[in-house]
Amino acid sequence: MEVVESVGPAATAQQAVTPVVDRLPPNCGPAFVGTREERGAHDVAILPANPEITGTNRSTS
Repeated sequence: MEVVESVGPAATAQQAVTPVVDRLPPNCGPAFVGTREERGAHDVAILPANPEITGTNRSTS
């Protein structure tokens, strides 16, 4: 079962977004809109072929 964390109520959009952004992992990068296959092709095209890179999530989930 997935645990979902609530950041609580917010009076403004800025107050709602700030705690979410603060919880993003380092180097998470922008969101990607597309299929798993498109994401995989995108990652292969732009990311260095170095498995030692830290902080980069190459999963397709």
